[in-house]
Amino acid sequence: MLASVSDYFERKATGFSTLLSLLVFSSFSIVVLPSLSEQMLAASNGQGSPDTLGIYSPAQLKALLASFSDLGRNLYIKTRLQYDIIWPIVYTVFFVLSLSFLGHRVLPKTSRLKQVNLLPLVVMLFDFGENLTVSLLMSQYPSMPNALAIAASTCSALKWVLLTICLIACTLELGLWLLKKLTDKT
Repeated sequence: MLASVSDYFERKATGFSTLLSLLVFSSFSIVVLPSLSEQMLAASNGQGSPDTLGIYSPAQLKALLASFSDLGRNLYIKTRLQYDIIWPIVYTVFFVLSLSFLGHRVLPKTSRLKQVNLLPLVVMLFDFGENLTVSLLMSQYPSMPNALAIAASTCSALKWVLLTICLIACTLELGLWLLKKLTDKT
């Protein structure tokens, strides 16, 4: 089943679709994310958003939640329900298509390593999990159910570790593809 899903994405990863996903990813990164980051810095008295902390403990999360005003916590929840549903989809499409496009060109046809193109889907699920649990914590503040805080920090840690693996895989595949292009021309 995983192989068939991976193959499906590989078929969809044309040069055009991959470049289009890069354009959308880059535009969102350049235009939308900086504005959201500024809003979260202001809402948290300069402390930032849990999304950007990477790996954090429940205690660190509680301290960060305390830095938000009531208005800031409401803004956080609102942005998670708007932009932070779109952003994980944007970066997932970009990484799925990029890993599929490049993997098709540098990995053997029957290699199971091609299924790394499915990893961004798992990253997206953990990102949604983090957004949901932190939003629930924001809505319940000052109450801080430990189970939710642990779930949020676990989802965040797994999101960032797996996203790093996606970045490394994409960089390696891109390097192999460029090397192949250079050696094929000589």
